[in-house]
Amino acid sequence: MTLLIENASSELKKALQAMVKLDNAKIRTIKDDDTLWTKDDQKAYKKAKKEFERGEAISHKELFEKLKQ
Repeated sequence: MTLLIENASSELKKALQAMVKLDNAKIRTIKDDDTLWTKDDQKAYKKAKKEFERGEAISHKELFEKLKQ
């Protein structure tokens, strides 16, 4: 990822750096006014990310249903 960031244009570089920061950030598990993620959101995100990394693909409708559960 570092090599990709170094060779990117400035706007793309900023976007990639933000993605890396987001990926490395710890997602809050406590619900409060400033928190975007609930504990259930975090679990759904981690599950979807693992499925994506394994190469499993799902439709938007299936993703919506999983997140709704």
